[in-house]
Formats: sequence, C-alpha cells, structure tokens
Amino acid sequence: MKIYEMLKEANEKAKKANIEEYELKVRYIFEDLFKEKEVNEKEFFDAINKLCEGYPYQYITKNANFFGYDIYVDDNVLIPRIDTEILVDSICKYIEENYNINDYIRILEIGIGSRRPYNCNIKKIRKI
Repeated sequence: MKIYEMLKEANEKAKKANIEEYELKVRYIFEDLFKEKEVNEKEFFDAINKLCEGYPYQYITKNANFFGYDIYVDDNVLIPRIDTEILVDSICKYIEENYNINDYIRILEIGIGSRRPYNCNIKKIRKI
C-alpha cells in the first residue's frame, strides 16, 4: 500500500471513531513511527487501531509537549495538560515578581505524576 493510501485509510478510520483532530494525530503517529525507519503497514495500523479505541496519541508516540519541550511519556505517567502549563507559568511569574535572582527558594511539587513538569519549571525559572 502506498503512503498516501495508508494515511487516507487511517484518517477515515479515525474520523469514524470520532477522534478529535484526527488528521493531525494520524500524521503525528505516522511521522513519529517512521522518522528513523522504513514504513511498516501493520505497525502503523496497529497504532491507528489503538487511537480509535481511545488510547491517547501521546502514549502511542511516547511523546508529549510541555512548555516547548518534547518529553517521554508512557502509560505509567500522566500526560501533561495545558492547565499544568498555566500553573507552572503562574508559579514562575510569582517567583519573578517576589524574589531576587540570588534568593534561595524551595519548591515542593506533589502529585504531578512525573518529574517532567518540575524539570521544565526549573529550566524556565533559570531563564528568569
């Protein structure tokens, strides 16, 4: 099967499954699976079937974006959501407005699911 045909069939499946932004997600999955290896039709449609069953595409691609950083995710950690970015951004703004660059501060993070938001938070604070 040609790549165009694979993408067309995958888009039709995802559309029938009422996947939001299905064209974008199908393309992300395709590009992620085959960016460094040859196209494998079975592997691609196995991933599309997972997507159609409601499995988050971030878990399929093992990648999520948080504050512009690509981070590894799997079903053992939570996928960072936009509200987490908003929270981290608010914390950074608070720190910037209330502390000097050389002040010693402690940040306690509980219940995030992985250390990724914390690590991104530290990178963002260091830029302040």
